[in-house]
Amino acid sequence: MNQRDDLQAARDESLEHLAETVDALGDKLDVKSRAQGTVADVKAAARNKAQDDNARRAAALLAIGAVAAVGVLLWRRRS
Repeated sequence: MNQRDDLQAARDESLEHLAETVDALGDKLDVKSRAQGTVADVKAAARNKAQDDNARRAAALLAIGAVAAVGVLLWRRRS
């Protein structure tokens, strides 16, 4: 390689680095998109929590139903 090729390679590398830096700054300054991302994350977390709570309620109701059924069977046997 000669000096001109070396300079051209260095320039191309610098331009690529500059483009990456500009893209990173653009992403950081895009407040609307960042806020939308945060809102989406919060919604997903709330949805997951609600699903977990519903599953716990369903399990509790099943357990109560099972205990009630066993209680009724035992009560009928004694009668």
